[in-house]
Amino acid sequence: YFVIFSPDGRQIASSGADKVIRVWDAQTGRPIHTLEGHTNTVRCCAYSPDGARIVSGSDDKTLRLWDTFSGLPIGEPMTGHTFYVGSVAFSPDDRSCIVVSTSGDTTIRFWNGHTGEAVGEPLGRNTHCFAFSPDGSRIASGGWYNNLNNVLMWDAHTRTRIGNPLEGPTRWVESVSFSPDGAFLYSASHDGTIHCRDSSSGKPVGHPLTGYPRYSGHTREISSLAVSPDGRRLVTGSSDDSIRIWNTQ
Repeated sequence: YFVIFSPDGRQIASSGADKVIRVWDAQTGRPIHTLEGHTNTVRCCAYSPDGARIVSGSDDKTLRLWDTFSGLPIGEPMTGHTFYVGSVAFSPDDRSCIVVSTSGDTTIRFWNGHTGEAVGEPLGRNTHCFAFSPDGSRIASGGWYNNLNNVLMWDAHTRTRIGNPLEGPTRWVESVSFSPDGAFLYSASHDGTIHCRDSSSGKPVGHPLTGYPRYSGHTREISSLAVSPDGRRLVTGSSDDSIRIWNTQ
């Protein structure tokens, strides 16, 4: 269901419908740990920036923290979401050790990455996806808000909204990602469009890169988006069974 490399590239963590997270040696492919505790499908997992911890999210509505060296759980399950946990991430700023999660209940929740305790109240409603800025200071969330399809920007430390909703798509936002330098924010939508914005001002940069049926590109909704490490390309995945690569310049 989900796979991810550790920050140093030495491990791979995978999760799925068997309710466990498996940690593998990336060089040999040999299993290192099996992390057991969830009671339903594990949809997602993420490493802390130092690689010492893994956070996982499950259809059992909980998150769990794990020690990557011992393979043992850290604390109790993290409860609060009322539906499946669809995405999880540690802040890139390891000093804050913030964990963020989104769920089928359409909220964003914050957690202490050391203890697993909830931090503050859940944010927003109708949230489908999120991304940290490279420095960990901001979070962009995508979905729909006040019956509009848009992106919201949040201060990661104060958990307060920054500015107004960033509108543009005609259907809900499926994926968001910052450029590596944090200057631009990209979003992909269920209407098949990709929007680029200045991440500070929120103003659009150029025209949408694609969209059906007016533009060449994907012919159905875009479900995922990622930016290359040098920021020069985007890759998108769609329900039209294709992956496309785009130049950002």
